[in-house]
Amino acid sequence: MKIKVSNIRFIVQISSFILLIYGGYLFALSTLYIMGVKLQFPVLSCHYNGKVVGDCFLYDFQKLLTSHPGEVWVIFLPFFILALILGRAWCGWICPISTIEEIFIKLRQVFSFPYSRPSFRFKTILKIFSFVFLFFVLGVSFFTGRPFCPLNRYAMSLETPFCKICPARPLIYILQGKGKDFFYVDNFSVITLIFSYASYTILTIFIAGISKIRKFWCKVCPMGLLLNLIHANRFSPFSLKKDIQKCTFCGVCKRVCPQEIDIVYLEKAKSYVLSNDCVLCLRCVESCPENDALQLTVFKMPLLRSRYSDEEYFFNKKK
Repeated sequence: MKIKVSNIRFIVQISSFILLIYGGYLFALSTLYIMGVKLQFPVLSCHYNGKVVGDCFLYDFQKLLTSHPGEVWVIFLPFFILALILGRAWCGWICPISTIEEIFIKLRQVFSFPYSRPSFRFKTILKIFSFVFLFFVLGVSFFTGRPFCPLNRYAMSLETPFCKICPARPLIYILQGKGKDFFYVDNFSVITLIFSYASYTILTIFIAGISKIRKFWCKVCPMGLLLNLIHANRFSPFSLKKDIQKCTFCGVCKRVCPQEIDIVYLEKAKSYVLSNDCVLCLRCVESCPENDALQLTVFKMPLLRSRYSDEEYFFNKKK
């Protein structure tokens, strides 16, 4: 029987989830360093975790924008290198929030609850909002630290604005059973009070969104947007290839894609079909009914191809 790549991916996701959420408690791990440089993860290894494994890039990025903007390269460089090595495979295979979304997807499949399919207009609005929101919070972080800016007087309240409302923080508290932290309301100032209630609102929207729309958070995630901006998939060693001659344009790849990407289906000229938004879940390759119509390559070496079963599914060379 063929070992489905989706099953392998789910095992990797659950393992990564345990490591990033509970690793510091289970294995006595703390922040990871490589050659003295703190490892900055492209996605959630939340700073508010009691014993974080690695660290969230966005938290330290905001902190340095406020205090020492000229030094942001110190944390951006390891993030950039890790992003280029993994591309958006990080999102599809490792990100804990993506894993939570995956669990919701599987639960809905068990109970036969179909997801709503957002319109193109709605998805465009979400993407525009994510751009505006990301650059807004980074702008707030930067100008809060500048003495000439009126925001400077609120520096203690406005530091790391995104992290104050990111759903990751309350999710961490829930997952680790920290009830007091979850229900804590910061009364330090009016601004921190607003942030406290805004965080509950964002968490509610997050849960409602992933319950109703497949991969809702991936459509607005600021880290995914940053990975897109640096074209992480384009420069990563992973590639998704399509044999135009063998494709029958049946549309299976489009229907199974959790990101609702249609380039794999629509492309009729180029063999390279890995888009910026692709998280390399490989559902398209797994579901494609045609031999070798789709294949995943790593450093241009084929690793996975469509249709074949058993030992032919993963391969080093074609028969």
